[in-house]
Amino acid sequence: MTRDGGTRFLMGKAEDLYAVDLNKDGNISRWNFDRHDQYFNGPCVNGSYCIWKYDKEPVRIFNPSIRKMIVLPYQRKLSHSIKSLYYYSLGYEPVEKKYKVLMQVHNLNGLAQSFIFTLGIDKLWREIKDIINFFPCYSMKVCSIKGFIHMMDYLKNSIVAFDLRAENVRVIGLGDDICKNIFDYDLIEVKGKIALLDCWGSFAGQNDLWILEHSEKEEWKSHGIHIPSHWKDVEGILKPKYGPPQGFCDSRDGEIIFITVKNNILFCYFYDVGKISWRYLEIHGAPIEDEINGINMYVESLYLC
Repeated sequence: MTRDGGTRFLMGKAEDLYAVDLNKDGNISRWNFDRHDQYFNGPCVNGSYCIWKYDKEPVRIFNPSIRKMIVLPYQRKLSHSIKSLYYYSLGYEPVEKKYKVLMQVHNLNGLAQSFIFTLGIDKLWREIKDIINFFPCYSMKVCSIKGFIHMMDYLKNSIVAFDLRAENVRVIGLGDDICKNIFDYDLIEVKGKIALLDCWGSFAGQNDLWILEHSEKEEWKSHGIHIPSHWKDVEGILKPKYGPPQGFCDSRDGEIIFITVKNNILFCYFYDVGKISWRYLEIHGAPIEDEINGINMYVESLYLC
């Protein structure tokens, strides 16, 4: 159900959305859809995205390729303050082959509630009891890998992994070298593994990327990223910006993509973690002059989850 050669990334700019082909031609096309001021958040899950805004309901599941959408039930209750904040994450459970959406509601009293919705099965949201009081950071990425939704908990120096099958959470600890600079890192996926990318440093070649080699043993492996000497003048472009806009994402094949745009030219830098090598792609004629609001990797699918 996935089109050959359909690997792209989606690039946001204000209320516009653009699809960029990852090839030497680098075609860019604008994708129009009615999203009512909502935005993409979280990874592409088998061709579909979860789109929402933190202070609005309802949430929607959208497949950009086939332009189809699912609107999930309205959940706001009288017990929820009008100023309650909402956070949604889409994930896939591979054993039972179910798609689920995790909703977290943060009330003004500082308490968080968690709800789950199974696509194609549930008619209403189900509240998850006895779960830790945790609410994700809006500006940071979420990763859905192998039946778990991973989120950063910066206050407790850990990663919160929500098990989509068991519908509970486990906490993954971070090493001391990560904890002492915890606010410098953001989540990213590297070949099916959770990783932390330094979003504040200058890629000094040490501790720029941490890969979780064994989640149960909480074993992290450090990886240094070296910028080619002839690229030193673009160091500010290569290193991702802290918080939104997020000009970096993974390519699902072991590469990390860094994106910037200037004078309608899209500059794409690909770093291969396994080969420890770089490649560069320049795309002219971009309909954006000098700013993007984030990018997401996308693999086209003819199936709406």
